[in-house]
Amino acid sequence: MNTQIRFGVDLISNGEIENALKHFDLMVESNPIDHLAIYYVGLCHLKQDKVSTSILHFNRALELAPNTANYLSDRAVAKLRANDSQGSMSDLNKAVELEPSNSYRYSLRAFVRNSFGDTEGAIVDYTKAIELDPEDAIALNNLGMAEESQGYKSSAQRRFEQADALSGISKKTSDHTIKFKENSTPQDETSESFYWSTILSVFTDSKQREEFIKFTFSLLRGKTNKG
Repeated sequence: MNTQIRFGVDLISNGEIENALKHFDLMVESNPIDHLAIYYVGLCHLKQDKVSTSILHFNRALELAPNTANYLSDRAVAKLRANDSQGSMSDLNKAVELEPSNSYRYSLRAFVRNSFGDTEGAIVDYTKAIELDPEDAIALNNLGMAEESQGYKSSAQRRFEQADALSGISKKTSDHTIKFKENSTPQDETSESFYWSTILSVFTDSKQREEFIKFTFSLLRGKTNKG
């Protein structure tokens, strides 16, 4: 990754999305076929909830680099937010084909499948993600929730225990539900707000996945017990 891209990525990581967008826009202006810069312009727009604009930039990046799994995955996220289930799944299927040994691709596809009501399909993909990355606490937790919703109580409980052990969580309740809504806020007054974009971005950014586990894992299953 060159220094200009790294600078813009650091701006994104620090939450300076508007500055990052200006930076990547200038890069594209100087080199209109820089597909990586175009991709990051799209990502900045997605983080600003400008979904349609983000898709246009992801489209352009993919025209220039059609077999780039990250571009496909993030366009799938944008399409999910635009309620384009067929388009989202098409992109995710292609991303999985391109990187069949990447656990993140299966985790994201599982999340999307579950969002569209295909819980059994989500279970298959989460299981594959865990096979590839047995220490993925988020995939384990979400697999447990999917299994629990289908009545597989014993298996779900094992997943929760494994996920908790990996994340260092010792106390939990029996409430494993979470509603993935844009700008949703947990009811626990002591916990931080977490946003739709944060939940989705963790599936394609390993650094954000790690940070997500650190401060929001307990929120995945509702309130934690006090004391």
